[in-house]
Amino acid sequence: MRREDEPREGQSTLVEFRLEAVAEGTLVRQSESGFDSLPGEAAKHVRRADQAWGIILGMLEKHFAAR
Repeated sequence: MRREDEPREGQSTLVEFRLEAVAEGTLVRQSESGFDSLPGEAAKHVRRADQAWGIILGMLEKHFAAR
């Protein structure tokens, strides 16, 4: 049986978030893979949307800092 975190055959994309405890709080690392193999315009749109992760993570940082 295939685990959810194992890549699928054919076209497959993966977004990972890794959390690490550091002295200042929590470090969040985000990585993406497989998007360049998407057909047609999809890969171009995903690369453009990549900037949104910075915005979303910034909003989360602000939210948790306020707590």
